[in-house]
Amino acid sequence: MLLCTIILWLPEALQEHWWIFMAPVVVAFAGLAFAIGPATSYALEPYANEAGTASALVGFVQMAGGACVGLAVMALPLSPQSTLALAMLCATLLALRAQRLSAKTRGTITALS
Repeated sequence: MLLCTIILWLPEALQEHWWIFMAPVVVAFAGLAFAIGPATSYALEPYANEAGTASALVGFVQMAGGACVGLAVMALPLSPQSTLALAMLCATLLALRAQRLSAKTRGTITALS
């Protein structure tokens, strides 16, 4: 949201400075660094016996999702800043949707025998 705000509210002359573009990116990826570990742990928790397979699936979903969103936004005729903001916004919306869906299934997932 910070990157979208900068793109919408600051004049283009100020948007050309690298630190104005990178400050929101640093904030977003610092948050990601704190969230990715617990998220992966919670995803693997029900599958202790199949941890390798479950971990591979989590990695595949992360990489494939990032590739799909990246390819979709790169096809649009936007500036690099707008493309990154749109990709981050799409990823945020997908994460919120996944959180809602997972809240309905919390406690119903059982380990495979």
